[in-house]
Amino acid sequence: MESPAIILNLNPMMTSSIQRVMQAANRDFGDMGRNALEINTRHKLIKKLDDLRQEDAAFARVVAEQVFDNALISAGLVINPRDMVERINQILEKTL
Repeated sequence: MESPAIILNLNPMMTSSIQRVMQAANRDFGDMGRNALEINTRHKLIKKLDDLRQEDAAFARVVAEQVFDNALISAGLVINPRDMVERINQILEKTL
């Protein structure tokens, strides 16, 4: 795996398209839409995130949330990207 994290679909009968429709309709799909986050502990970003956690835990949390949202985007599961955009702006402000 080349990504720092990915979302695994634990139910192949529930596609990401169906999950997005049900989420948009605020429908509870219980165990049918079970997903799992898989983290690539060998990825450079994850290793640096662990170092950052020890230096600046609050910022490390922001970055970790962004890694999670990136995995959701890759899986096609993001409904409302507003929080993610705000978080990206926080990360950019901090790094510049």
